[in-house]
Amino acid sequence: MSKVMLSEGHVTPDSPISVQLIKNHHPNARPIVVITWPSHVTEVSPVKLGEVISNATRILANASTELARLDAAKKRQ
Repeated sequence: MSKVMLSEGHVTPDSPISVQLIKNHHPNARPIVVITWPSHVTEVSPVKLGEVISNATRILANASTELARLDAAKKRQ
C-alpha cells in the first residue's frame, strides 16, 4: 500500500486537514482518497467563518489539482 499526500493545511491554527491518495497493490483494488478532518470541534467567530471556509476550500481544491496532475503524468507515461 502506498500513500501520496495530495494536500494538507489548517482551517484554523489548531484544526488541520489532510487529503491522501491511498493505492493498494492488490490487482483488483481501486485507489481511494482519504480526507482527514479535525478530531475535535472547531469553534470560530462569525467574522472568521468565511476565512475558515476559504481555507478548507483551498486545501480541497489543491488536492483535486494535485490528483489531476498525477493522473495526467501517468497518462503521459
